[in-house]
Amino acid sequence: MKKKIALILCVILFCGCLVTVLSACTPPIYGGVTVCGAMVKNSTPIAITSANYSFEIVDFPDNAHVYDKELYKSKVTIDYSAFNPTDGDCTLSLFVPCVYCDYGNYEKMTLLNDYSVSVDGAAAENTARYTYFSWSEESALNPSDEISKLYNTMRWWNDVSPETEVYCKSFYISTDSDERCDLHFRFDSDSTLFFNMSCYSHESLKGSNLVEFGVRGGNVLKVYSVGDSLGDIKSDFYFDGNDKLPSYDYSIELIEESSLTFGDFVCGLYDEKGSGISRTDWYNAVVNKMLALHYPTYTYSVERMFDVSGELLKWYQTDVNFQAKQAKSISVAAPVFPEKRRVEGSNAYEYSLDLSNLNKFASFSDVNVLVNTQYYSYQSESFVEIDGGFKAGVIDPTAELKITLSESKLNESSRGTSSFGRNFAVAFAILFSIAFVLPAAVVGIVFGVRGSKKRKNKKAR
Repeated sequence: MKKKIALILCVILFCGCLVTVLSACTPPIYGGVTVCGAMVKNSTPIAITSANYSFEIVDFPDNAHVYDKELYKSKVTIDYSAFNPTDGDCTLSLFVPCVYCDYGNYEKMTLLNDYSVSVDGAAAENTARYTYFSWSEESALNPSDEISKLYNTMRWWNDVSPETEVYCKSFYISTDSDERCDLHFRFDSDSTLFFNMSCYSHESLKGSNLVEFGVRGGNVLKVYSVGDSLGDIKSDFYFDGNDKLPSYDYSIELIEESSLTFGDFVCGLYDEKGSGISRTDWYNAVVNKMLALHYPTYTYSVERMFDVSGELLKWYQTDVNFQAKQAKSISVAAPVFPEKRRVEGSNAYEYSLDLSNLNKFASFSDVNVLVNTQYYSYQSESFVEIDGGFKAGVIDPTAELKITLSESKLNESSRGTSSFGRNFAVAFAILFSIAFVLPAAVVGIVFGVRGSKKRKNKKAR
């Protein structure tokens, strides 16, 4: 009887640990945006003598009102005291990410304009800049990971420069049928190719390559070859899984040959008047998209690849001129978008602050972080409670500061410290289950089975 009880306890304990691990691994409902403030891309001789981050968390975002800046009031204001310690004049280029947060309703979302940058108390002039960014609801956006994509000139794509020649061949497909047909397109080329149509597949054959398209009569297939003109081409039409010839006559005819630079080619879908984006930013966004997707050779589709209109992150660039030994005050205000999780049946909102960009200044000191809010806090070991909110204690600029707020208090057992702490707890629970609970359960089962057999044998005697 004692062995059965021990076995049951082991199984219950194991199941409890398993449930704890699974609940701890619950993904966020949606990702947030890390606060970085006014950022610089490269190191600067300007020093920051003080930086005060003040969060005003008066409401939480939801699908109903986060899209309207008149309704969503939570924001952060960052006041910098900057100083030029050098004996010469210099210009400080600051970049403020004007982020959006896709809280499950991208079609309603527009870039909030509730951003401001001021220098010595006066509104600063700024220029809109854009970089490629593909949003994911489950992952947080950290602008520190995105600022490297800002370039003032057109960058290279692998070993291809903006001036590299691109050759185009246009083919017309004719038939007297309305049926859709599979076109097998074979060519001998080591160049990277692009197509104006999406292909089904690509495979390398002996000494050549094959690309498959779905086509109809009247379609025009354009083939763009980067660096070298496309050589001889062989084509065949098929129906029904590529093993039957079409019942109608299909033909493909070369109707035009042309060339253009890679820069003009990449900007083929660029519309300066309609987008308000500079040609350089559009080009670099497309190139960064191509680098991020790692598309295999020969399968690039122009229509899908070169349209980044819905995959852009907006920045404000503010250039601040300093004379020798001059000090200036810079203030930045922006809305804040936390990560949302479900904890103990309540919504928990995690706000992240990344101070690492301060390391690019000549020096920085006196960094203060204050959170003014009426909400409850937990999972925030770096913060101490004060009247009307929370204040950061010792600040480590190499790590993210996180504070998690909720409308109601949670049990002490649910309190964590940081993402590292939560991950460590999960890993410990898994290792504990594997090292102790699971073996104990197995041993209990083995001994329970053996005891049962012995009792049966005794009864049989």
